Amino acid sequence: NMFGHLEAVAESDNGTEHSGFSVGEHDFFVTSQLSDRIRFLSETVVNPQGGSGGFVASIERALLTFNYAGNHNVIVGKMHTPLNYWNDTYHHGRFLFPTIDRPESFSHVVPIHTLGLRLQGQNLGALKFGYDVVLGNGLSSNDKGDEDLQKSLTAAWHIKPFSGDWEGSRIGMGYYRDVIYDNHVGSHGGHGGSHRPVEVYSGDVDHQVASVSAWLANSKMEFLYEYSVSMNSYPDSAGAAESTSHLTYLYAGYKLPGETDVLYGLLDYVVIPMEELHLMPQQLSKYGLGWRHEFSSFVHSKFQLERYTGNRDDLMMPRPNKWEVKVQLAYRF
Repeated sequence: NMFGHLEAVAESDNGTEHSGFSVGEHDFFVTSQLSDRIRFLSETVVNPQGGSGGFVASIERALLTFNYAGNHNVIVGKMHTPLNYWNDTYHHGRFLFPTIDRPESFSHVVPIHTLGLRLQGQNLGALKFGYDVVLGNGLSSNDKGDEDLQKSLTAAWHIKPFSGDWEGSRIGMGYYRDVIYDNHVGSHGGHGGSHRPVEVYSGDVDHQVASVSAWLANSKMEFLYEYSVSMNSYPDSAGAAESTSHLTYLYAGYKLPGETDVLYGLLDYVVIPMEELHLMPQQLSKYGLGWRHEFSSFVHSKFQLERYTGNRDDLMMPRPNKWEVKVQLAYRF
């Protein structure tokens, strides 16, 4: 399989306006059944680059799954960290996304990838219970290896107690624990939000993230709620206060008659406090309205109007004030 997308955007940011067209990431997705118990999955993404342009390829997932008993598996390799519903369900094919973009939490605290060992169970018992326990390289590592003994730990569970028209809906919780060495994030984090400079703090960060998720869907409605809390402490900071950041994401969609069009809205809210020494303190509120149209089972379009704003001037990142109109054409084959 292959997934890809094209986009156009028009933006007004504090009085500065611009627009443009872009090629999105293209995702080569390969699966293979190697034996009756072992299967392989690979996801290689080609991304456009800024500056002088061009493209760069990266291996986003490469994993082997061994089904050792019933619905229980052992997975080894590079994988998406199963902390919340979005990261466990939507990967790099924008065709699969209910909206144009990922939640803002993926630019700040959600650990997108890890490289390691995973124990997984799916659809167990009447509640269709699922669990994941992952021991992997931490946020300071890269795809070539990890230079320390400390490993990240992810533990997550979910249930799917719904039937009938709500079949497939699920609720769950996840927890992530790691040490960010020297306040440096490598290739496995989604920490794209502006970091504090090392002149402010260059020591280790004891990093924890907890998340709750609920995905509810039937023939007419789609609803996703995710709440994440990031808790950091700083053992090398001579008694600096611990910091707690809060991130909330809400999506709701309504399927129009004919089942080829969905009208939707979203709310994305981020608060990173002044005590934070890892990320720049900031507050962001993002609101959006959108329309998703399915031309066929292989090509979708999305139109999205977004408003970025904030209500705090006392934090370090400037209060956002931006409007965006985005159009995306996403496809698979």
